[in-house]
Amino acid sequence: MAVKLRLRRTIAESYDMALRAALPTLPYLLLFGGGMVIYAGSVRLASEPYSFIATLSGILIAFATGVLYSSSVYRQLLPGKGSNTLLSDFRRLILANLSVYIFSIFILAVLTVFFSLVAGFLIGAAGLNSDTGSDPAEIARLMSELATSPGGLLLYLLLALATAIIVWLMLRLFMFGVATIARSEVMIFRTWLWTRGHAARLFLIALVCVFLPFLIGQTLIAGLSEALGYPPRLAFGQYSPEAAGSFGIEAGLTVLSVLLMAPFYLIGHGMAVSVWFQIGQKN
Repeated sequence: MAVKLRLRRTIAESYDMALRAALPTLPYLLLFGGGMVIYAGSVRLASEPYSFIATLSGILIAFATGVLYSSSVYRQLLPGKGSNTLLSDFRRLILANLSVYIFSIFILAVLTVFFSLVAGFLIGAAGLNSDTGSDPAEIARLMSELATSPGGLLLYLLLALATAIIVWLMLRLFMFGVATIARSEVMIFRTWLWTRGHAARLFLIALVCVFLPFLIGQTLIAGLSEALGYPPRLAFGQYSPEAAGSFGIEAGLTVLSVLLMAPFYLIGHGMAVSVWFQIGQKN
């Protein structure tokens, strides 16, 4: 008999696991915050020599500390699973994440080319051709005019379809991280069959366990930034070089942003572990 994901159980377990993992993994969350501060500092060097190297180094450090934090959460929620050492699990999980990110970048690149061609065709079919080439302002004007035409409706429908496909792919690959830790081997597309027939329920669960915590965290961060006179920032430590104030203040806001997003990180990991216990470990 096929196993069916239980909505209430998964949601309840996700929040419960988040509470259980919060304090034991706090040092790694702070380390991740430090990585985001380094990334924020690297953005400050955007106009300096070797800015590309500095920014790339900042991104890699933030990515590595984030994966280390993720590994610590999974190990906390999967007692008896994983390798003997955190670094071994970290190495496997960072390879899995890099593979998924490369796959995602490939998909986004294909979609970008596709929609660029479709938009160009629709602009031409609507008689909105321009002689100014690729001027950004002119492109924006053409897209604005296209939006009010039948071709614009078709483009929006295609964008909605592409978004739905991307969400579906993310849900089907949702278990790669927890599976990599639980099985002590890099698991990516082998988890594809495990989520077969579960995408709809995973989406409903994700609305409560992923989207809702993300929205609340973003709202708190945006409100705090605005109250302190800074531009709204993203959860992942977006830094605004043009903002007034010392880097120390920006660093503090970056760490605080990471802390405010901790429920999002923890509940999402808890959801993955709950789903693993229901359908993953049986495969």
